[in-house]
Amino acid sequence: MDMDISSLLSALQNTQQKKSSVRLSERNVVELIIKLKQLGLFGEELLHTINGKEYITTDRLKVDIQSALRQAGGRLELTELPALVGVDLAHCGKQAALIVSESGGSVMDAQGELITTQYCDSLAAEIDDLLQESGVLSMADLAVTYSLNTELLRSTVSSRMGSTIQGKADAGLLYTPAYVRNIKAQLRGALRGTAAPVALTSLVKDLGLDSFSGSNSMVSQLVDELLSEGAVRGSTKGGGGSWVPNVHTAAQQGAVSGFYTQNGWVGYDLVRKAGISNERA
Repeated sequence: MDMDISSLLSALQNTQQKKSSVRLSERNVVELIIKLKQLGLFGEELLHTINGKEYITTDRLKVDIQSALRQAGGRLELTELPALVGVDLAHCGKQAALIVSESGGSVMDAQGELITTQYCDSLAAEIDDLLQESGVLSMADLAVTYSLNTELLRSTVSSRMGSTIQGKADAGLLYTPAYVRNIKAQLRGALRGTAAPVALTSLVKDLGLDSFSGSNSMVSQLVDELLSEGAVRGSTKGGGGSWVPNVHTAAQQGAVSGFYTQNGWVGYDLVRKAGISNERA
């Protein structure tokens, strides 16, 4: 018997609303997708999750990794990704590499860790807080505290020195301007009090400035500043490693002059020991 259009549409709707008695198990679905991938209907962009119950695209995996990195504060170990996103480490590593290459430098892979520039900015601000509080910090100690590669830490600090970090770096140490001024004042007092030549390293150690003792270039620079300012009288010898006060030089030269006046002659050795360079004059 012929059926009109409305009857056909009604029959179709009833058929669509009926629940099918045939259901696919999760295993069947997995096998079906595997087969479809083998046939080339799905590409490599479809990945199997660790729990075996889901599939995820590479684009979605990349988004999930970026989200996990943000939630971790901008620093995340690659080995943590499988547990966070539910995908094998090998696939996570590929997408992480893409994130780094496409980030324009805002994300880096540092020995198996994803680190963002935002994390480095926050780290620099935290280091500056510590520096202003203590006056001096060791880069080696900071590297241990934050479990960071020394080179990465040095790069992070140096690129933000004078902006986020208010201080100065030298010989693996960070100083505040106030700390350097304090050291300079102590050096001025100590140098004025010397009556004989002294090694600057010994002088710094005697002042109890153990954290500063390894920074020979900084000490020499401060001594040069004091000399140019006329704050101390003397000279440095041995490439800036020792200090000879003028009072000692004057005493030595006076001894030579007195010896000559009394005896009418003076040996070259005594003249050289007195620091008189033009000994034949």
